[in-house]
Amino acid sequence: MSLPYRLCHLILRVLAPLLCRERHIQGLEQLPLSGPALFVSNHISYWDPTTLLLLVPRQVFFMSRANLFERPFVGAFFRALGVFGVKRGIPDPGAIRQALAILERGDPVALYPQGSRAPLPEGQVHPPKRGVLLIAKRSGAPIVPVAIAGLETLFLPRFPWLGRPVVHVTFGPPFSLDELGASPEDSEALLQALMRRVTELLPEHQS
Repeated sequence: MSLPYRLCHLILRVLAPLLCRERHIQGLEQLPLSGPALFVSNHISYWDPTTLLLLVPRQVFFMSRANLFERPFVGAFFRALGVFGVKRGIPDPGAIRQALAILERGDPVALYPQGSRAPLPEGQVHPPKRGVLLIAKRSGAPIVPVAIAGLETLFLPRFPWLGRPVVHVTFGPPFSLDELGASPEDSEALLQALMRRVTELLPEHQS
């Protein structure tokens, strides 16, 4: 871990018990401790990356919106943590190349295929983007599904009665695209099967 990343990790270890009423963490034994890995998660809050930063015992390199780097403090902070940008709404070969380079040197990359965490009407989700398939196919890195629940209420003053949230984070077993049972040429089916590996880990699907 780089020094800034290690410092953030230590700070989160102190703050997490104070900010969350309960934390339910499952599947830590699934984490690959060496070599490339592609963490793929649902996206419900700006705070989602903190779960990986806190729980994964190695530095994870996050892909984030490129326009966030235009904010001086945020951009400098992200660069110090090894975060790299991706342009939204258009193909971004540079971001794909950067992700592949990180995986090729044996480090993990984290992606949020749904892109936006803006809330939608109940029962609807943002459709996943196809960049995750391109990175997975070209790198051959194992995909680690991550499901997060509860963080969407953290720091929401308009819901003060909720108090500190109960947070669930579940890591599933690593898999490859070949294991999804969809045709390699059917990108839509692959995406849906990939995201099912994530959503099946959510608390409502485990009860």
